[in-house]
Amino acid sequence: MTYLLDGANEHTDSLGNVGQIGAGGAQWMTAGSGILHTERNLLDRSPVMHGLQIWARLPVAEQDAAPDYRAYQSEEMIEWTENSVRYRLIAGEMSGRHGPLPLAIPSLMVHVFLSGSSSFNITLPDIEHQYGIYVVHSNDQIKVNNTQSLAQGDMVRLPNGTHSIKVGVSDDRPAELFLLGGEPAPQPLVFGGGFVLDSEQAIRDANHRFQTGEMGTLDGVPF
Repeated sequence: MTYLLDGANEHTDSLGNVGQIGAGGAQWMTAGSGILHTERNLLDRSPVMHGLQIWARLPVAEQDAAPDYRAYQSEEMIEWTENSVRYRLIAGEMSGRHGPLPLAIPSLMVHVFLSGSSSFNITLPDIEHQYGIYVVHSNDQIKVNNTQSLAQGDMVRLPNGTHSIKVGVSDDRPAELFLLGGEPAPQPLVFGGGFVLDSEQAIRDANHRFQTGEMGTLDGVPF
């Protein structure tokens, strides 16, 4: 998943998909049995691109499923405000709402906008899941459960079994956070080049399919 905070980009892939998103939009791609893709900044729309790119594990039984892609525009995100805190739900369920991105393993991704000197409390959907908080923007220290102080660019993984979190900023200027997490990734996780699978043999098979062009071609790759 690529979620843009600023700028604009374009996705192209070996299935023939082409998609563009701007700030607040997201691109979702399932790698599955293999797909080649590229993303480029659309400098004619914005000189700067700032965003988050997140990989999520497929269930082992689905890791060779057909690849897929879709672009989601900013207006497709689920947005609401509670107690001066604005939420943009990208994936998963929160407060009875469902984000648009379809993830194979239950997950949560939400962009949180805090006004100056504000705080929020969230009851997390499942204490068996793993969660983290990334500080997108802040001029002051962000307090998490009154125990940890985070600055812009910091990320913390919450302890296993966390049921709820309280986050606050004391500065009178706004801040932005990204809350993400979900069901723990199926194990084992084996990394090899651009592939993340469940065994060394699966990595070798994927490399072979890539080298022989079974995953398609894009801009002359593979050569």
